[in-house]
This record gives sequence, C-alpha cells and structure tokens, in this order.
Amino acid sequence: MGVQETLDQIGGVLTRLEIPYERRADGLGYVVNENTVAVYVSVGQWGDGTAVHFGASVVEELELTEPDSIAKAHAAANRLNRTRYFARFCVYEERGTIEIEYDLFGDDVQAEELVRALISVAELADQSAAELVGEVGGKRPAMPAPATAESAVTET
Repeated sequence: MGVQETLDQIGGVLTRLEIPYERRADGLGYVVNENTVAVYVSVGQWGDGTAVHFGASVVEELELTEPDSIAKAHAAANRLNRTRYFARFCVYEERGTIEIEYDLFGDDVQAEELVRALISVAELADQSAAELVGEVGGKRPAMPAPATAESAVTET
C-alpha cells in the first residue's frame, strides 16, 4: 500500500468513527484535536510499505541555547522514555520543543490501533506537560480549537 492509500484509509477511519480532523496544509497528513492536545498524523514511505507517524508538542518555547539547558531537556526526555511504554519523547533544540512521537506500520492499519495511538499520544502529552514545564521551563502548547464538522475533511 502506498502513502496516498494509507492516508485515505486513515481519513476513512476518522470519518467513519466521527472523529473530527483537519487535513494538514501539505496534504500529507491530518491534525486531530484530542481534548487539550493537537495530534499530528503523517504517513511516509518505509521500505516496501508505509509508516504512520503520530506527534504532539508537549512543551514549547524552551530556551535551549546553553549547554546546561540542553542537557536538562535531554535528561528529562530520557527519564520519560525509560518510564513510558510505546511512545518516545524527543527534544528539538532548533524549535525549542519537547514532543511526543509514536509510530505504526501503515499497511493495513486497523481502526482500533489508530484510535489507541491517537489517544495514547494525547494522554501522554497532556499528563507529561506540567511535569516537564516544572522541570525544564517553557510552556504548554496552546489549547487547540476543536475541529468542527465543517472543518473535517470528508472522503470523496
């Protein structure tokens, strides 16, 4: 299955389950606002198949210009990675963010695992944000505006 077919399959699952979403501006994924977290879903080629990538910002506006602050952010992300299952926390120094990421094989992705990944990413981002802000600074991302039926992409 190719990238576009996997994207179409994901869009179909979101539509069928009535989960509001918006297509990303680049057309290569979706944004799903799950409670207080915007989860970005993208699809890419991986070997002969595809991979579905989920990501959400946990902390933004980090001052990562000094070696001490960079080391502190990486240590915090590493500590979370040792204590959380499935998802990983990543420090993006150039963006001043800590994000949570989760990947699935994209070929024949099932509705249940897609929804489980969305919810897991959103819950872990929400649960970890206050802890990380207290530990490394920065701020929680702004609460996303809920997607509406008018903004949701429907399959044609």
